[in-house]
Amino acid sequence: MISPISELVKQAKQNISTISAQDAKVFSEQHQCLIIDVREAGEVQTSAIKNSISIPRGVLEIHVTSKCNDVNMPILVHCQTGGRACLATEQLLKMGYKNVKAITATHQEMCEYFNL
Repeated sequence: MISPISELVKQAKQNISTISAQDAKVFSEQHQCLIIDVREAGEVQTSAIKNSISIPRGVLEIHVTSKCNDVNMPILVHCQTGGRACLATEQLLKMGYKNVKAITATHQEMCEYFNL
């Protein structure tokens, strides 16, 4: 049986920690952390989130270690609607990162809180 993306995201959410855009903004102001945007390059070009780095979901596992080799560094992951962020967060945890949260907010909400 083939699982639709909605089911994969639902399963990922059971294995990860999530955070709202508002709480992520507060967290990022109080802690040194890495904010990863896992949207595609074309999406990021039109509206990037301040202080985030772009690592598209499709190449995350290849490039993340060059941006962060500290398994304890707090990492917040975001995308357009939260789905890719959840899948990426689950992968980062599987890779050995210990403090990763998916921001389950729309990109518009992210812009409202982070790009003030």
